[in-house]
Parts: sequence; C-alpha cells; structure tokens
Amino acid sequence: MNLSSDTTNQQLVNELAEAHATIAELKQQLSHAQAPVILPGDKFRSIVNASPVPHALNDNHQNIIYLNPAFVNTFGYELKDVPTLDDWWPKAYPDPEYRQWITDTWQQHLERAISGNQPFETMEVKIRCKDNSEKSIIVSGTTLGNDCDGAHLVTFYDISQARTLEQQLKQALALLENVINSTPDLIFVKNNELKTILCNESFAHAMGKRREDMYGKSDIENGWNPDLVQGKPEDGVRGYMHDDLDALSGMDVHNPDDPANINGKIRIFDTHKRPLKDEEGNIFGVLGIARDVTEHKKAQIKLKQSEVRFRSIFESVKNIAVQGYDQNRNVIFWNPASVALYGYSEEEALGQKIETLIIPEHMCEQVINAIEQWLTHDIPVPTTELTLQNKWGQPVQVYSSHTLLRPDDDCAELYCLDVNISEQLQTQKELQRVNAELDTTLRTIPDLLFELDEDGRYIHIWAQNETLLAAQKQELLGCTVSEKLPADAAEIVMSALEKATKTGYSHGQIISLPLTTGVHWFELSTAIKPCTDSDSKKSFIVLSRDITERVRVEEQLRRSQKMDALGKLTGGIAHDFNNMLGVILGYTELLEEKLADEPQSLRYLESIMTAGNRARTLTSKLL
Repeated sequence: MNLSSDTTNQQLVNELAEAHATIAELKQQLSHAQAPVILPGDKFRSIVNASPVPHALNDNHQNIIYLNPAFVNTFGYELKDVPTLDDWWPKAYPDPEYRQWITDTWQQHLERAISGNQPFETMEVKIRCKDNSEKSIIVSGTTLGNDCDGAHLVTFYDISQARTLEQQLKQALALLENVINSTPDLIFVKNNELKTILCNESFAHAMGKRREDMYGKSDIENGWNPDLVQGKPEDGVRGYMHDDLDALSGMDVHNPDDPANINGKIRIFDTHKRPLKDEEGNIFGVLGIARDVTEHKKAQIKLKQSEVRFRSIFESVKNIAVQGYDQNRNVIFWNPASVALYGYSEEEALGQKIETLIIPEHMCEQVINAIEQWLTHDIPVPTTELTLQNKWGQPVQVYSSHTLLRPDDDCAELYCLDVNISEQLQTQKELQRVNAELDTTLRTIPDLLFELDEDGRYIHIWAQNETLLAAQKQELLGCTVSEKLPADAAEIVMSALEKATKTGYSHGQIISLPLTTGVHWFELSTAIKPCTDSDSKKSFIVLSRDITERVRVEEQLRRSQKMDALGKLTGGIAHDFNNMLGVILGYTELLEEKLADEPQSLRYLESIMTAGNRARTLTSKLL
C-alpha cells in the first residue's frame, strides 16, 4: 500500500514540476510585454490554449480575465459564468464553511507569495463543476510581476482519477489484508535466509505471538520445534527447512502430511510452498500456505475403520440386500441377503456386471446412464421403488437406495441397498381396499362425523348432508367449536371430550343447533383416538346423529301420555262425582214424598233436583 501511494505521489510531483516549468515560461513571456495585461498575447494564448492543464488568469482587482480551453473542458465554466472571483467562489465551493476556509487560505498563500517573492504554496481542494460533479484538484498560483499589473496565473491540476485509483488501491489492499487474516490457513513469507518477513494472524496465533514479533526471525527462533524444522529422518520427518530450500531453488513443493506443534499438540498440515520472484525473475523468498487437515486425516482413518464395520454389518443383516460395484459396474460386494433375494450366490455375482444380473433388459441403458451421471456430474441415483429380476427372471419389487464412496481420488465404489417390498405392496393394496370400503361406509352413513383435537378444533369433517353443519365445511376446519357453535352446545361438546379423555368413550350428550332448515337436535358419541406420539395433542372422533325427528316424536308421545293421564284423572273424578250426585238426587226424591204438603219446600227440592240433573249431564260428558 505504501509503495503504491509513494509512486502515485511521485507522478503528481513530476507533473506539477512540468506545469511550473510551463508557468515560468509564460511568466518570462509576459515580463517582456510593453503594456498591462488585459488580454493575453498571441504567443501566451497559444501556449496556454495548448496546455492540457486548466489555467485561469486573474488580475489584481479580483477579476478573472482569461480561462484556457482545458479549464472549460474540466469544470464546464466559461468566462461569462465566472467573470470575477466573487462569482467563482460560491459556484466552485457551495458549502459556506468550506468556501470560507478556501478564500482565507488562498489569500494567505497569495500574500505570502507576493510579499516574499516566493513560490505559491499548493492547495488540494474539491471543486464543484458546472454539471454538479466534484473533482479533486491541486491548485497552484504564480504572480506575473509588477509589469503585468499584479496579475497572477492559477493552475488547476486534476487529480480526481489519481485519488480514485488511490482509494480503490487502498480498499483492494485492505480487502486482501482482511482475506489473508480471516482465513484459518497459515500464510507466511520467508526471505533467502529463511527468516519470516511476513505472515498472517493465523500463523502468528499458532505460536501465540504477534506478527511483528516474528519478523526477521528463523522458525526455530520463533519457537517451532527444531526436529520439525531441521527434520528427523528416523521418525519420517522431512523438515520445513528442506522444503524451503527446494522452493528457493525454484521448485513448487507440496507436503500433504506436514506436522506442526500447535499449542503443545501435533497437528497435520497440507502445505504448499513456492518461490517468490522479483520483476527480473530473481528468487528473493518463499511463500507458504498451510491448511490444517488434522480432522480430515482423522476422518479418513475413521472412514476406513467404519468401512470395515460397514462390511461386517451388511454381511450380517438379513432383510437388506446390499450390492457393491466399482465404477465399471463390476460387482465387488454381495451380502447373504442379496443371495436370498436374487438367487445368485456370492461366487456367481462377484466380478459380473450388475446390469447382467438383476436389471431387466428394458432398464439397462437407463441404469448405466444414471451411474455415469453420478460418477461424472455428481448427480445421485434417486431413491425409488423398482421392479428388478432374480436369477430365474422373476420380478422382484424392491425399494432401492444408493450411496457413492470414494476411498481415494482414482476410484469410486457404489453400494445399492434393496429392501424387498413385495409384502409391503400387497399390504398397501389391502390397505387401499380397506380404505375404499371405509370411504364407502362413511359415504353411506347419514350421521355427521368429526375429528376434533383437545381444544375442540375441527381437524376433519365427514358429512353426507352438509346442510346439517353449523357452517360451511371449509369455514369450520381449523376453528374451534367455541368459535362456531352456540355457547351451550360448545360447552356440551367440550364436556364430552373431557369425559372421553378420562374413560376413553362418551355417549348420550344432546345439543341443539339453529340451522337454516330450523332447529335440529343431535346426539353425540365420542371416542378418543389412539395416539403413538406422547408429545402430540389428543384427538377425538365425534359421531353426531341427527335425532330431530326422534325428539319430535318423543315430544308428541309425551303430550299424548299427558292427555291420557288427564283423561283417566277426569274420568275418575267424574265417576266419583256422579256417585255423590246419585246420593244427592236420591235423597231429594225421598224428601219430595215427605214434604208433599209443603209447597215452599217442594220448590226448593225441585231446584236441587234440576241442578243435580244438570251436574249429572255434565259428568256424563266427562266419562
């Protein structure tokens, strides 16, 4: 970063020096002028016009009297836009505070240059162009002497692109620094004396040091184990130093099993080293990148161990037929379950092409292509149900899955695991038949059938007559009975669920619902569903039978029974009352005979007789 920045600055210095030389020449030309400078002479004009650097000529009265074409092209302003400095300042520097600093600083530099007859101090500024863009500029001024009436030439050197490139370079180097320091790989550079001159954070962290503390020191001085640095052939350790020297001789070195002592533990690194060369091709150091592959190595060992266990396991399983074949589809593994499923003995199968054994002829090309796609394009063979064939050409229905192993980079092994699903398919067909029968049965049942969870939420609904539902089927699903049923009906349903939770079954609860066809009555029968998952919610099957007609008949029967009882009661009363009337009328007749000589008493007896006969007539109507 610093080297690139210095180079950029040096270029700017060189170009500024060229600009000052041009200005000096202009000044010399102007010093020979016989009259005050109002407009530049032809030679001055031609030199300034040809300059690729923007120039402005200001007089001693804050007037801008000339702008060269480079100025107009760079900033967009013409002389009519900025005839005076008072016009220039707010356009070029619209921010008031920044503008004030610019004008103050400019005046100070100008006064020092005039009074001390010394070069104008350059200023780096940001100028707002006419198109509202902004440019980074180095501004320099040159006084043209008293003969030119105090005029001074201002030079504007556009460094916008340089600053942009410089910023991009900073960002790129910062990004590179972040990438290098964020990687877990150890990255280091050694000089021809095998001393560390650069490393990343991971390399320093491995030794528990700061990067700066490791620079200029050898591996041993930095704390690496001397045996690992210098090598120990009797233990199979080549040594970092020998790999470094090979790299300094111009070789690219790769050590996939490079040991290192990290925090007191031996770790294995995959290390690459290559020579670093200058522009002339001379080797001045070694670049090393080391990746910790300890866990990968352990995984490889475990993989080999697991492969032994894997083969042992699949040799012993009885229900899973396992076949292994190489990348040429030659059988290399054939377990006893494969013998039982396909009929080929292990001796018959080993070494044979898998497609010649168990793949039906019409599937051979498809299987070969699928294996090739897996090997070359890493597109796995899908797990699926297949109909293969046994030794005698009979179909074998299996659920087949595959796995690809790569013991090393040069070969691949594919293993196929087949499960005989013939019985399962038969069971599935039987289940489909039972489900069809159940579906038919449900469609013929006039009752409503619901599945509710323990919160009373509708999960499934079976209804032949959806007009008996409290709402449309889709409106009920996902809602609770409390949300869709009247409060008293919802309470009865939840009570039925609670009872079923305790006893497993509940029956006899009756609810009434106001439907579009009138009030309907339903009798509930509730059973809890068996649940295999202890964490899941309980669910219930609720059978709701429409008993509206039964309720009406029962109501009519109750009314009939009431009338019958009332009739019997009335008849009994009438009979008893009639008996009492008989006594009254009988004694009235006897009194008539005894009171025949008493007309007044006879009239009373006639009234009693008349009333008694009317009562008897009324009583006879009740019998």
